[in-house]
Amino acid sequence: MRSGLYLSGWLIATAFASPLVVDIGPRVKDSDSDRSHNLSRAPLPWGPKEFGFETKSEGRNALDPRSLYGLALLMATMLAIGDFEGELPNNPATFVNIAFPHIGAAVYRPNPREPVPRKYVHWGLARVMNHIIREQDYKDNIYSLFWTDPNRATRKVGELYIGPSPPRMGVGNGGSQTASSLLPQALNSTEIVLGAGSQPTNGTQASIHGSSNSLTYQYDYHGDEMTVEDVVMGTLGSINEAAQFHDRSGHTTVFVGSFPRYYAFCVWTGGPGFTYSILIQSLRQAATAAMSANNFHELSIVLRNNGVEIARGGYISKPEPDRTSASVATS
Repeated sequence: MRSGLYLSGWLIATAFASPLVVDIGPRVKDSDSDRSHNLSRAPLPWGPKEFGFETKSEGRNALDPRSLYGLALLMATMLAIGDFEGELPNNPATFVNIAFPHIGAAVYRPNPREPVPRKYVHWGLARVMNHIIREQDYKDNIYSLFWTDPNRATRKVGELYIGPSPPRMGVGNGGSQTASSLLPQALNSTEIVLGAGSQPTNGTQASIHGSSNSLTYQYDYHGDEMTVEDVVMGTLGSINEAAQFHDRSGHTTVFVGSFPRYYAFCVWTGGPGFTYSILIQSLRQAATAAMSANNFHELSIVLRNNGVEIARGGYISKPEPDRTSASVATS
């Protein structure tokens, strides 16, 4: 394996030489008059200023932060595999990470005949997670998602529940659906095997075997240390950006993403065989491996499919993000 120093330099060079680097720092301020932004120029993972949420209920049950982070990453991954402009098929759509079965999420329609657009759930999850972390509000809650039209009239577009699983929420009609059923077969039938012990440390390989792929991730932790929140939210923001803006045809050449206010800056580059779905899976894999190892230093990964290298990536620590400037993402 090549040295961590070499991979770190490669990641930094790739990130800052690429014309796709459009989100290196926050581009919004706290006041209403300063909240507008051009999504094509600055993709922000919480969506446009017309979208927002409000807390509908007072939480009573404490949530374990690590379990919540694992759920949020899996939920974002599942959403990203589908059409960003599409709709969730069932009411409710439920999400459970089998590694943390005691916590779950559910998305409910505003009324039985109005499906929830998937993009609103992407944006709502990003805003809600940022709110929970900023306010240390690790409790079960129901969040009402809404859209504000040019006349400043608000329209409810869905509800997001996060709390003990199964969800105990008395709204919505129709059959429930587990989140795993939203995944394509290639991701829904994966088996994750960690080598060299139960925690992915330097040199460890994590293998994911699907119906057509046998992916091996080789890790190298090095450089600056961040927090688990930096890694989780940087990854969540990157998944949202990929879902909204990334070309889903062909292979991924270069991808960079982040979540303003958090340090982790995700960078991947690849060749033939590094598809959009593998990119999404790899973003989550890097973050979940870090949580498993409890290691939040910068991370470089060599990714192989059936023994052949198809991509390199991971995340670096970007220079001093403004941790006070993302309040637009909390409402």
